Amino acid sequence: MNKKAWLISLVALFAVLGWVFYTNSGTQEADVASTDLSGEQVAGVQLPTKVAQVNQLFGEPVRQDPGTGQQFYQYQNAVSIGADTDGTVRSVEILKDSRVQTAKGIGIGHTIAEIEAQYGTNNARSQKTGAPVLTYVDKEDKLRLEFWLAGDKVTMVRLEQE
Repeated sequence: MNKKAWLISLVALFAVLGWVFYTNSGTQEADVASTDLSGEQVAGVQLPTKVAQVNQLFGEPVRQDPGTGQQFYQYQNAVSIGADTDGTVRSVEILKDSRVQTAKGIGIGHTIAEIEAQYGTNNARSQKTGAPVLTYVDKEDKLRLEFWLAGDKVTMVRLEQE
């Protein structure tokens, strides 16, 4: 193979690999238009709030773990929160209980079709720790609503404020 043919083959290979990477990378959070998540809540918790208010909803946490810059609390109903050192809750997660839901009624076991029927198709799709995640971003209120999936079903819901 002459030098020119080899160079053309190499450029074509990189073009194909780039296209495959681009089409399989999913939509990134920065690329999606903002979704209005004002009024959104998970398990009755709207962000920002204080740990004391969450304790009034669920009682004392069954587990408390100090983190780097955040404290993590887990409650009996499979709700977990992350809070700043001043007690401001920055994230809330539904881990197991299918009765605990978002403001629009989505919880564990719901499907992608049900999520998109409530929140629309303006979402980012990514992989986090090996799991597919559907993310809605409210750029104005700096909120992110994530639906972690196994196949087509929700396995975890997370609402987070930057």
